[in-house]
Amino acid sequence: MGDRPNRPFIEPDKIALDLCTKGWRSKGIRDEIFLQLCKQTKRNNNVDSLIKGWELFAIFLEMFPPSTKFHSYLDGYFQTNTGETIGNNKISVAEYAVYCVRRLQRSKASPKKGNNDPSLQEVIHVKNTVIEKSQFGSTVTEVMEVQKKRYPERKIPWILSTLAEIVLRMGLTTEGIFRVPGDSDAVNALKVHMDQWNKPTSALLPDCHVPASLLKLWFRELWEPLIPERF
Repeated sequence: MGDRPNRPFIEPDKIALDLCTKGWRSKGIRDEIFLQLCKQTKRNNNVDSLIKGWELFAIFLEMFPPSTKFHSYLDGYFQTNTGETIGNNKISVAEYAVYCVRRLQRSKASPKKGNNDPSLQEVIHVKNTVIEKSQFGSTVTEVMEVQKKRYPERKIPWILSTLAEIVLRMGLTTEGIFRVPGDSDAVNALKVHMDQWNKPTSALLPDCHVPASLLKLWFRELWEPLIPERF
């Protein structure tokens, strides 16, 4: 995390990917990975090292969850840091902590990531979405606020209308659109692509079940339900 010099021929993102892949493949070491990050980010006065540690928290939580037994401890650690103002000129520990609290809570309801190992593109994507705000796992208000920079004239989320249009175009002759799940790896690939505000290409749409599953995922991961619980 910056305390020791990195090997010159390995980029930090690739080191993160290597650690992430190990945790993805082996459930038995996941809690230990999170525990070591807790130890290395607690009372760490090296700001660069501290931010890198929280960056790893965000990346790992996107790829794999802690065990049920370790869940409450990790949530408590994140909660205690939601008021921490230490950070760099881009982001604070508090912002990472809030992101991690949300991601940890979503991990209980989120579907299986897929069968393929994490990719470097996914690692970089998570790093960017913590700062830029992801379209997934945010509130509709947050999504619309970020969207103003690109589509100020739109009144509904771009990702919602785009996916709905694709489902309408591809799904008229498809049976069980919202019942049959799309391939999990294809859904994840489409998620990463669209979360960077890129329009889907035909290569990312092998069938209608993929965009339909991503549309369901977007609704499911909204931090606040589209229809309030009181209704």
